[in-house]
Amino acid sequence: MSGSKGTDLLSADDRNHSRYRKALSPAFSTRGLQAQEPHIIVYVEKLISRLKGIAESQLPVDMVKWYDLTTFDLIGDLAFGQSFGGLDSSEYHYWVSTIFNFVKVVPFLKLKDAYPVVLPLLMAVLPKKFLETHKRQVQYAKETVHKRLDDKAAYGRGDFMDSMLRHRGEKDGLSDEELEVNATLLIFAGSETTATLLSGVTYWLLKSPEALAKVTAEIRTIPTEAEINRYNVTNQLPYMHACIEEALRLYPPLPSGPQRRAVVPCQISGYDIPPGTKVSVHQSAAYWSPINFHDPQSFIPERWLPDARNDPSSPFFSDKRDVLQPFSVGPRNCIGKNLAYAEIRMILARVLWNFDMELCQESQAWKDQRTYILWDKPPLMCKLKLRT
Repeated sequence: MSGSKGTDLLSADDRNHSRYRKALSPAFSTRGLQAQEPHIIVYVEKLISRLKGIAESQLPVDMVKWYDLTTFDLIGDLAFGQSFGGLDSSEYHYWVSTIFNFVKVVPFLKLKDAYPVVLPLLMAVLPKKFLETHKRQVQYAKETVHKRLDDKAAYGRGDFMDSMLRHRGEKDGLSDEELEVNATLLIFAGSETTATLLSGVTYWLLKSPEALAKVTAEIRTIPTEAEINRYNVTNQLPYMHACIEEALRLYPPLPSGPQRRAVVPCQISGYDIPPGTKVSVHQSAAYWSPINFHDPQSFIPERWLPDARNDPSSPFFSDKRDVLQPFSVGPRNCIGKNLAYAEIRMILARVLWNFDMELCQESQAWKDQRTYILWDKPPLMCKLKLRT
């Protein structure tokens, strides 16, 4: 999002990528997730409280907005040491709004990699307000990171910054610029994508009454709401997990997939790939292909259950489930995969444990969206009613 090329986890060369990954790994370990659980609960409690107020008012609610506010507040806290205050204000922080605008510009900025000559033209046509806002965003990240660094009382709170500061001052420790850029990247990668999946699984469930009834019944077998706050409870809900996997297939948060660069001549699917070529798997194309999945355009969580995997008579027996890799694979896969699953399970389970939901008429075709590097999500308008 900012900083010199190669100073973040996505664009770093192999040596620096390994260094960044090593610095962040403790935050995403099992112990790290356990330390972060209380932080997650704080924001999930706020979300449920705000949604209860809306349900009592009987007004429709935009679930996209409330999922965004929740995940940005949470990841902002874990990365910067303070939330964006969205759940309190019911509004997007300007820093978050800037990210949404930036996403729409990225595909055009990528043109400069293939055609460097167009960079001056791109810079000329970008609105001056956008460039000024982006500078303000970078400055906010810098100031907030340094505020966290100066707060000695915050050391040991188990957040991302704790992990990145572990080797500060040592040979392989992260510089101030690397801290700023990677904290910003973690917020961007860990907030919008999680909120997108939550929006997608909510939409598909509300469009699939039988699946909604099954997953709601499964979640409501949990005796108390407090138990839903425990990872070892929500990860034991097989039908909910199947719903999440099916939503990841139909609505992958990163539809185009991350790029890699071929470093030596190679062959991919019979094509000769010269060194330096950027390659990627377009996730939507792979996940929606009948080559890989039976009835690929339909939301059918059952394809992920053991019966479909083990029964040769199942129409989903031959589904190529390993094709689904929304967090990528290999040494550069998404470091936040386990945290994302933990958030998604807890938030979805808490919402369905508390509310009966209905999709408003204006959102019936919600899935028809444009993509940039992410989905351009319209409001997902729903009616909420406290469970009876």
